[in-house]
Amino acid sequence: MPLASGAHAAIVLQATRVIFDASNKEATMVVRNDGQEEALIQSWMASANEDEDPPFALVPPLARIPQQSAQVLRILFEGSGLPEDRESVAWLHVQDIPRNPSGDNVLQLAIRHAVKVFYRPKGLKGNVADAPREMTWRLVNDAKGAAIEVSNPSNYHVSMVAIRIGDTDTGPALADGQMIGPHATHRFPIDAAQAIGSIKLRFVSINDYGGDDAFQVTLQGNAAAHAAAIAPKAP
Repeated sequence: MPLASGAHAAIVLQATRVIFDASNKEATMVVRNDGQEEALIQSWMASANEDEDPPFALVPPLARIPQQSAQVLRILFEGSGLPEDRESVAWLHVQDIPRNPSGDNVLQLAIRHAVKVFYRPKGLKGNVADAPREMTWRLVNDAKGAAIEVSNPSNYHVSMVAIRIGDTDTGPALADGQMIGPHATHRFPIDAAQAIGSIKLRFVSINDYGGDDAFQVTLQGNAAAHAAAIAPKAP
């Protein structure tokens, strides 16, 4: 069964995340159609909690994008429903609606993009760039089992990828990724034997621009530890 060849394979989002500063009336995302045919996209906002409706409006929810052109999606906050003392996160979904193929027995694939939208209230205290260093890490071994525990005291989310044990970026993976919310704590289960002594960790934090910032931390027993930035390698 052949695949339908359509514009959906050429839909590209301008960024991997959206930062919505509440001092602005709206945030935007540019959707490009790099293909040779017109594309039809459907877009919507979703809450990080699937049981709730996000307090955002999205304009336009449905749009046609000519070939080699772009569409600006506008995200507007409805004015209430989110904490004012910390960052909140929601999801922007953009789905290409495949064109009707000619002929029978053609499989159509609807490509969906999803990016996080971080909403920051006015006057939010702290600096998002400092949040990865402000997190506290420790080894714990209690009734819940042995684990590496990380707490985020900041008002911002910290999105981590490539969390590895050891002092190299090729060490055993503790987790492929994890987002730690403001004032939240997360536990990574480990073997009880690993909770004795010291453990070195490396992780990558995704910054506002979608770039990678590398960090490392050494854990010694139950003592709280903070990560330090790793200088980028010289080209």
